[in-house]
Amino acid sequence: MLDVADNVAATEFYAWSTGVGSRFVIRTIRPDDESKLDAFFRGLSPVSRHRRFLAVINELPAELLAHFARPDGNTEVALVATTGAGSNESIVGEARFVVGAEESRCAEFALVVSDRAQGRGLGQRLLGTLIQRALDNDVACVHGDLLPDNHPMLGLARKYGFSEGRNPADPRLLRVRKTLRPPSAR
Repeated sequence: MLDVADNVAATEFYAWSTGVGSRFVIRTIRPDDESKLDAFFRGLSPVSRHRRFLAVINELPAELLAHFARPDGNTEVALVATTGAGSNESIVGEARFVVGAEESRCAEFALVVSDRAQGRGLGQRLLGTLIQRALDNDVACVHGDLLPDNHPMLGLARKYGFSEGRNPADPRLLRVRKTLRPPSAR
């Protein structure tokens, strides 16, 4: 199991790919990221889009894209992993959580890394940063739904100590869940 405190010291970090020396930054999404986010989602393979949205989707509707770039700071946190700088900056990963309306203070999370950037530890860094942000926002637990063939995400959830089972509303999906703080700690 990974210790979040050891893996996420700040919202910016550097990771180098083998032989290339690419620099990646994780940061909070900004409204001016909307066009980069659109390009990111369009650039995902059909398999990656299907795993992220649990449905066949070719592009995000304009309203959803606008919302994704402007999350509600009270109940949502959205992060992006970027590479490049200035006008050459591009998004290569996206992670977010939304706190549910129920009293339990649980949040549903989602995460995706571009096909070309997979295998470089970005998913691990995004998930670790997202968990730290959830802790900072007094979230009691996080959960996410996965397609059963999403072995990379399932492996990542296992590394972070998530439990797994079937989604109660859709048994075709797996649900991973992690308690972040006991009910008495809130």
